[in-house]
Amino acid sequence: MSFESEPTPEPRGDLAPPARRPPTAVATDTPPPPPPRPPRPPVRAPRTPWLLRAAGRALTAALDAADRVGDTIREALGAPPARPPGGEVAVRRDPGDSA
Repeated sequence: MSFESEPTPEPRGDLAPPARRPPTAVATDTPPPPPPRPPRPPVRAPRTPWLLRAAGRALTAALDAADRVGDTIREALGAPPARPPGGEVAVRRDPGDSA
């Protein structure tokens, strides 16, 4: 062990820490801003696949046929139509209701 590498005490005997130097700041230029993004293409509505359209048409045709069957049964039983021919719903009111 060598005594040459040890710090030397102050003349009064006080040990003082070595002077601290602030770290050196490295200055750099700010980077340039990123280039602007290219414009997005316009969003189009997705196309409905032909099979889905065909299924929708088939369902509409089936419901129309069921409606015609129901009308035929109603006429055979002599029941009044659920709606008047104009398609408007008749609303019955009690004589005691005020409207």
